[in-house]
Amino acid sequence: MPKYKVWGKFTAHVTKEVEADSAEEAVEKAAQEFGGINGFAGNGGYNKLIGVTGRDESVEANWPEIEWEQPEEAE
Repeated sequence: MPKYKVWGKFTAHVTKEVEADSAEEAVEKAAQEFGGINGFAGNGGYNKLIGVTGRDESVEANWPEIEWEQPEEAE
């Protein structure tokens, strides 16, 4: 029986802590200062873990429902 690799997607949320005088300014500063999302080594490869690169930032998944798609026959 062949094996398949099936891709799934979900929504992850990021947070960025900033100092601001208003909510609007906070959104602008967070967008400007956010260091980005990167892949990190671990779990068997260099693209298996995701994380953030800046200070006072985090990424969280909050137990999302996964939408499975794109089955490919595994090698």
